[in-house]
Amino acid sequence: MWADSNREPQSQNRHHFTPDDSLFKSKIMVNFAGSYRQTKQENYDDFLKELGLNKMIRKAALAFTPTAEITDLGSGKWKVVTATKVRTMETVFESGKPYDEKLSDGREVTTTITIDGNKWTTLQKDKKGSFNDIHVVREFTDKGFDIQFRYGKAVANCYFEKQ
Repeated sequence: MWADSNREPQSQNRHHFTPDDSLFKSKIMVNFAGSYRQTKQENYDDFLKELGLNKMIRKAALAFTPTAEITDLGSGKWKVVTATKVRTMETVFESGKPYDEKLSDGREVTTTITIDGNKWTTLQKDKKGSFNDIHVVREFTDKGFDIQFRYGKAVANCYFEKQ
């Protein structure tokens, strides 16, 4: 029962975290489920240009403010519905499990979304090997999430507020 007469019992000492412990902080999860609305974007046109999208498609993508609805389906499955006035996209995934999808520009990719603490990391690999990988990181707080897109040399950030 006692590891040392000058110490606490082992069973109490093993998993003691303080609020300043970085492991403790990284594993506290916010509630991802809910409705979100984009409030700001930075360099998104540059990101879309780097993807090779023409000016008309980029203008359309920038003209509408997207919303996102995240639903916990249970058993580790999540559904994300992203919508604008002209388009709605739905994704269902399990953390760490690859799935195939067709992007809005027609590319066919294998996507893997990994959840670690309050961070969702997405990797999209072109199935034909013709394009660079697309990296997307969402970092959640109780107030919303920030999303960073990376492709080639382009980096864009978007900010979503929980409704």
